[in-house]
Amino acid sequence: MSWLRRPARVIQLNIEDTHGVFVPSITGKRLVEDVDRCKANVLVIFARDAWGRAFYDSEVAPKHPKLGDRDLVDEVVGEAHKHGIKVVVMTAHTANKHLYTKNPDWAQRDVHGRVICLDSLPALTKEYVPRWPQLCPNSPFGDYVLKEVEEVVSNYDIDGVLFDSFRFMPDLAFACYCKYCRAKFRAEFNERLPEKVDWRDPVWRLAFRWRYEVTIEFLRRIKRIIKSLKPEVVFVYNSHPGGWGGRTNYIVEHGRDSFDVIFAECAETDYQPPGFIAEMTRLNVSLSDGLPVWPSRNYFHVVHTTMATTSHAIRSGVFEATLAGGSPWVLIFSSAYVLDRRCLSAIGEAYSAVRRLGEYLVDAKPVDYVAILVSNQCRDFHGKERPSLYMDCVRGFYYALRDLHVPVAFIGDHHLGRPEFLKRFRSLVLANAACLGDEQVNAVREYVKDGGGLIATYLTSACYGEGEMRDDFGLRDVFGVRYSGIERGPWSYIKVTREHPVVKGFGVGDLIACGDIDFEFRERASAMALGDNVRLNLVSGGRMAELVKPVEAYGSEYTCGKSAPIPYHETGLPTIVVNDYGEGRSVYFSGQIGRLYWRLGHPYYHTLIANAVEYVAGDPPLRVKGLGEYDVGAFRQEDRLIVHVLNHTSNQKVLSRPMGTSLFSSPGYSSSDTCHAVKYSVPLHDLTLEVGGYGKPEKAYSALTDEEFSIRADKDKYVVRIPKLIDYEVIVVELGI
Repeated sequence: MSWLRRPARVIQLNIEDTHGVFVPSITGKRLVEDVDRCKANVLVIFARDAWGRAFYDSEVAPKHPKLGDRDLVDEVVGEAHKHGIKVVVMTAHTANKHLYTKNPDWAQRDVHGRVICLDSLPALTKEYVPRWPQLCPNSPFGDYVLKEVEEVVSNYDIDGVLFDSFRFMPDLAFACYCKYCRAKFRAEFNERLPEKVDWRDPVWRLAFRWRYEVTIEFLRRIKRIIKSLKPEVVFVYNSHPGGWGGRTNYIVEHGRDSFDVIFAECAETDYQPPGFIAEMTRLNVSLSDGLPVWPSRNYFHVVHTTMATTSHAIRSGVFEATLAGGSPWVLIFSSAYVLDRRCLSAIGEAYSAVRRLGEYLVDAKPVDYVAILVSNQCRDFHGKERPSLYMDCVRGFYYALRDLHVPVAFIGDHHLGRPEFLKRFRSLVLANAACLGDEQVNAVREYVKDGGGLIATYLTSACYGEGEMRDDFGLRDVFGVRYSGIERGPWSYIKVTREHPVVKGFGVGDLIACGDIDFEFRERASAMALGDNVRLNLVSGGRMAELVKPVEAYGSEYTCGKSAPIPYHETGLPTIVVNDYGEGRSVYFSGQIGRLYWRLGHPYYHTLIANAVEYVAGDPPLRVKGLGEYDVGAFRQEDRLIVHVLNHTSNQKVLSRPMGTSLFSSPGYSSSDTCHAVKYSVPLHDLTLEVGGYGKPEKAYSALTDEEFSIRADKDKYVVRIPKLIDYEVIVVELGI
């Protein structure tokens, strides 16, 4: 599998329409010629679709009727290898209408016995029949999958197998209660599968984790059969990191030995902030301990699968994946491939640039500075049915640090037990990391004691690993405070009480509102728990700000119930606490500063986060400065730095939200939840790359154009000037060590 060391440039062709309208016009020769013109070096095609139809001569699955005597897999493999293009086939899809029709008891079924489907077509009638029923890996379907994999690996000279759209979820609404699951759980644990959510029940928690382990073991079975037949064939797993409440990120972290490559499907890109693909790439690279991650940019905009998005969106998506250490993947549906080929050239332009970067991508290690914990156990046991309440805290810190244009990485739960790994970073961010086991708490304590920086918020370390409350913070000595409950309220205020680097930019007495409207505006007026703060007793920490409570629960100045209430009651409770612990420092926020920044993006919250990072971590090893919206990815190869800069300053990214949809809201002026495609970047000028701690650089130049950049000394740093950034630039700094 040495070919995995080279950066992949992937194109996937999906044939997913019920009628196979374009199957007759898609040939191996034409498809490979297009892929080659696009400068891709990996092609992903269907071996079997979600209806159960094979695109090759199969003895296991029925052949797609529109193929006739043709074998599309054989056509593609033969043509692709002539051009040096690797072929990955998608098979063993867990939606299979053909098998469901023959074996309805193989379907995943919810607690009420209803079939669980991959698709979400509205059930318009009581007679609705599922199009894409999900089949259960605990049923005989599990053995059927192995037969499909064995057949395609044995009979074709393929380079990889993609296992896509596998959903076996732990949440009650999607959890399988088919007869096979019930029997397997009973056989393994001598318990009935619990049929209601009760996080106090150890059997419910056991079942929740068990469903994850079923998935991981199923993946291992597939990988074993592949490797037993052809060890060189790679196994690719679709993690879909931003979907399904982030549940599949548990599979990436705890099942990282069960696949070779991660396909990080980023289907939500158009609905997410600029930089979402980079975020998902960094997340899966970290949780998998550095497995190859191939994140996708859809060829289409939102759900308009029959036509292309803008050329700019395609190029930007490709560069985002590359910037974050992934290999780009463009996903095209057959209808757009045949009907709207206008943006194939955009793939070629972007992939030509990525190919030119070749040597600068191989064995490039990320530059380390600040790491943000993304905790699967916090999401599952603290987030419970609302994982977004935890993930918003994490994402707020990520985008705040990304907007500082400094190196930022993610770490997972398992990294907290690796002291040498943690020492790579100058600071850790534990954003509402409520669920930490004793070993994890001790590891963080030792990290700070040995000189590391720590930023923590809200309920961090208030619970054990599976959510049981402690009597006090596990990290109370590191924070310099004791936990004494939660001060609840829809809104609250931070009042700055002294001058300090952590509150730089604010004056004593300045107030910062904590809270936001609830956009559903049905059960509540304000966002759930966003105004809550932990009630603290100071022990050794220094108080930078205090909690002020409002005069009433909801404001009346702007529109009743939707505005912030007037600050009134000074509680004297600390809200920002700094503490020296051993050789390190900590900054603790009693509220959810990350979640506030994620929801509102206000510069007040960003300033507090930036100040805290600078205070505990010191100056970054490198940083890009200058006006504009852009993302930075920084890597090192022995004696050189490679810094990617991607311009997100664009003509538009329109996202519209309603102010509330209660029965008492006035009619909307226009539709909500609009999402416009970006057409072009607005060029940026006079950016600078500051580098410190590496000695005097010998040379700086563009890896894309070979243009040389000027370097000047500035105190203990060296500054590289980037005169103009149109879309994407990669700066190479030769260190001369």
